[in-house]
Amino acid sequence: MLDGFVGSDIEALCREAGLNALRENIHTEIVNHSNFMAAVDRVHATMTPAAQEYYEKIETELKTQHSRTKDEKSRMDGFV
Repeated sequence: MLDGFVGSDIEALCREAGLNALRENIHTEIVNHSNFMAAVDRVHATMTPAAQEYYEKIETELKTQHSRTKDEKSRMDGFV
Protein backbone atom coordinates (compact mmCIF):
# COMPACT_ATOMS: atom_id res chain seq x y z
CA MET A 1 0.00 0.00 0.00
CA LEU A 2 2.95 2.34 0.60
CA ASP A 3 5.01 1.43 -2.45
CA GLY A 4 7.27 4.32 -3.35
CA PHE A 5 6.97 5.97 0.06
CA VAL A 6 10.25 7.15 1.54
CA GLY A 7 10.88 8.09 5.16
CA SER A 8 9.67 11.66 4.79
CA ASP A 9 6.49 10.44 3.08
CA ILE A 10 5.74 8.09 5.97
CA GLU A 11 6.41 10.91 8.41
CA ALA A 12 3.95 13.14 6.52
CA LEU A 13 1.42 10.30 6.44
CA CYS A 14 1.62 9.85 10.22
CA ARG A 15 1.35 13.59 10.79
CA GLU A 16 -1.69 13.82 8.52
CA ALA A 17 -3.32 10.85 10.27
CA GLY A 18 -2.75 12.56 13.61
CA LEU A 19 -4.30 15.76 12.31
CA ASN A 20 -7.27 13.78 10.99
CA ALA A 21 -7.79 12.28 14.45
CA LEU A 22 -7.59 15.72 16.06
CA ARG A 23 -10.09 17.13 13.55
CA GLU A 24 -12.54 14.45 14.66
CA ASN A 25 -11.92 15.03 18.36
CA ILE A 26 -9.51 17.68 19.60
CA HIS A 27 -9.03 15.77 22.86
CA THR A 28 -8.26 12.36 21.33
CA GLU A 29 -5.10 10.48 22.18
CA ILE A 30 -5.72 7.71 19.64
CA VAL A 31 -5.08 7.65 15.92
CA ASN A 32 -7.09 4.85 14.33
CA HIS A 33 -7.08 2.98 11.03
CA SER A 34 -9.63 5.25 9.38
CA ASN A 35 -7.42 8.27 10.18
CA PHE A 36 -4.52 6.59 8.38
CA MET A 37 -6.67 5.57 5.43
CA ALA A 38 -7.86 9.15 5.00
CA ALA A 39 -4.23 10.30 5.18
CA VAL A 40 -3.24 7.86 2.42
CA ASP A 41 -5.65 9.70 0.13
CA ARG A 42 -3.90 13.02 0.80
CA VAL A 43 -0.20 12.06 1.07
CA HIS A 44 1.48 10.60 -1.99
CA ALA A 45 4.74 8.75 -2.59
CA THR A 46 7.70 10.76 -3.85
CA MET A 47 9.67 7.78 -5.20
CA THR A 48 8.62 7.31 -8.81
CA PRO A 49 9.57 4.27 -10.88
CA ALA A 50 11.97 6.49 -12.85
CA ALA A 51 13.65 7.70 -9.66
CA GLN A 52 13.90 4.12 -8.37
CA GLU A 53 15.57 3.05 -11.61
CA TYR A 54 17.99 6.00 -11.37
CA TYR A 55 19.02 5.10 -7.80
CA GLU A 56 19.47 1.43 -8.71
CA LYS A 57 21.73 2.46 -11.58
CA ILE A 58 23.82 4.64 -9.27
CA GLU A 59 24.04 1.81 -6.73
CA THR A 60 25.35 -0.57 -9.40
CA GLU A 61 27.92 1.96 -10.59
CA LEU A 62 29.14 2.66 -7.05
CA LYS A 63 29.47 -1.03 -6.27
CA THR A 64 31.45 -1.54 -9.48
CA GLN A 65 33.74 1.39 -8.66
CA HIS A 66 34.23 0.17 -5.10
CA SER A 67 35.08 -3.33 -6.30
CA ARG A 68 37.52 -1.95 -8.86
CA THR A 69 39.19 0.29 -6.27
CA LYS A 70 39.43 -2.59 -3.81
CA ASP A 71 41.08 -4.81 -6.47
CA GLU A 72 43.54 -2.08 -7.39
CA LYS A 73 44.50 -1.56 -3.74
CA SER A 74 45.14 -5.28 -3.23
CA ARG A 75 47.39 -5.40 -6.31
CA MET A 76 49.31 -2.36 -5.10
CA ASP A 77 50.00 -3.83 -1.63
CA GLY A 78 53.03 -5.74 -2.86
CA PHE A 79 54.63 -2.61 -4.34
CA VAL A 80 54.71 -0.47 -1.21
